[in-house]
Amino acid sequence: MAKYMLMFVGDDEEWRASQTKEEIQRAYAEIGKWWSEQVDKGVIKEGEELGPSRKATTVRRVNGKMIVTD
Repeated sequence: MAKYMLMFVGDDEEWRASQTKEEIQRAYAEIGKWWSEQVDKGVIKEGEELGPSRKATTVRRVNGKMIVTD
């Protein structure tokens, strides 16, 4: 059976700064509800939330050169 990865990509710090605490809680509640429904259906087998982007090591190609940022 084929496996796929679903990844939401964005600037988490910018998003958090533009939302109220209540909006963030509502968004996470909706994500949690959707996630639970998919697990119950057997669609999602496993997964976890990534850490914040400020703690990530990223690799990007800039002008043909690979740039690693810690």
